[in-house]
Amino acid sequence: MLKINVNAVFLDEQSLPEDNIYLWAYHIKIFNKYDQAIIIKKRIFEVVDVLGQRQIIEGVGVANNEPKILPGDMFEYASGVLLNQPSGFFTGYYEVQKDDGEIDRAEIPSFSLDSKYGAIKNQ
Repeated sequence: MLKINVNAVFLDEQSLPEDNIYLWAYHIKIFNKYDQAIIIKKRIFEVVDVLGQRQIIEGVGVANNEPKILPGDMFEYASGVLLNQPSGFFTGYYEVQKDDGEIDRAEIPSFSLDSKYGAIKNQ
């Protein structure tokens, strides 16, 4: 199995609330707890804002890479997400391929995207 830690930070200085632009950076650490190496083959994320508007983020591997993580090792990367509302949440999963060829699904712990701007902005 994988252990996945996520840390999200609101980027106040790069956000433009007057234009309904809210940015977050997130940092993900993926720990390989399997007894064999894995390759992260795919990511499927869902971001939902406070109004229920959904974004699906899907792609190969992570950060345009299919990292191979040896047993007991860790891979980390950072990325960002944009919302048109001051809050929302982020969830998803990775598809990983183990050395034996088996494909597994590793859930990302859901995390909230919170800013200091509490009011919902109409578009």
